[in-house]
Amino acid sequence: MLDVGRHPNINLLTFSQLTKVEGEKGNFRVHYLKKARYVDLDKCTGCGECSKVCPIDVPSDFECQLANRNAIYRPSPQAVPNVFAIEKTEPAPCKIACPIHQDVPGYMAMVRVGKYEEAINLIRKTNPLPGICGRVCYHPCQGVCRRLHVDESLSIATIKRFASDYALRTEEGVTPPEIAEQREERIAIIGSGPAGLSAAH
Repeated sequence: MLDVGRHPNINLLTFSQLTKVEGEKGNFRVHYLKKARYVDLDKCTGCGECSKVCPIDVPSDFECQLANRNAIYRPSPQAVPNVFAIEKTEPAPCKIACPIHQDVPGYMAMVRVGKYEEAINLIRKTNPLPGICGRVCYHPCQGVCRRLHVDESLSIATIKRFASDYALRTEEGVTPPEIAEQREERIAIIGSGPAGLSAAH
């Protein structure tokens, strides 16, 4: 495979899926679907450090779903080029059901591996009031949790509350969000309730 990849007259279509072949011998026309890697091929060195810290586990297609792998992965041990890819699927039902489309699977995965500060910072990207939300939200996310197909839904609101309380109790606290762009214009927000505070955030 390595020799084929280095051949000047061969262009390998990696991370692609054949969808259609038409024509006749000596004159084929091939249709293929090139999958998105979500990783910059020019910057990835294939070191695997990203996979070591990825908190998301999914079944491995390479191992016939008999084992799990991380969501960021090398398609195969002998992959050419030796770069990683990120598997992205459709949004989870819990994220769709959330009125603010919170990244529920993301922060739940962070909490699962003990990355509480990262979890609360991810929550605060879309929710400036996670401690309150973890207590009073009517949590429509839990009603569509995929875990219901196994036994019962995860306690998403309670876990959000735990992550928020943990961040407030620790020395690190909560990292303030970065200001994306400094502007000269000023705005006025009418009302200081949850909607107004969220808009200000």
